[in-house]
Amino acid sequence: MCQKRDVKHQLTNSSTSSLPSNNSIGFLLNGIYGLNSILTFKALHTGRPPYLYNLLQHHEPTRSLRSSSSHHLSVPRHNLKFGSHAFRSSAPRVWNSLSVGIRESQSLPTCRGHVKTFYFQSAYPFQLSHLA
Repeated sequence: MCQKRDVKHQLTNSSTSSLPSNNSIGFLLNGIYGLNSILTFKALHTGRPPYLYNLLQHHEPTRSLRSSSSHHLSVPRHNLKFGSHAFRSSAPRVWNSLSVGIRESQSLPTCRGHVKTFYFQSAYPFQLSHLA
């Protein structure tokens, strides 16, 4: 009887240990958003790959606003939820969510470093003073 319960306990532990925790899911999503941000930066600044560059459109406000120089992209409308996962609509959403300092980066290594820091801080929102 005791062996049967131990086997059942081991099966339960092994099946739940393979499931990702909430923290790792957030980190994974931030990694996907980070990759999306880097691909968007490359497409905007180098025009490569052209098939991604052609999907992006700069947002042109109808009036002169202070935010008109903040390098926003137009987010196209879509009818289905599945359409929101496409690069055409997810890249502008992710790009527009970045700070202006990241969007105005001049080089790929600088942008990559800022993007990593941005998503790391959003995945682990703790103060560095707690580490000292």
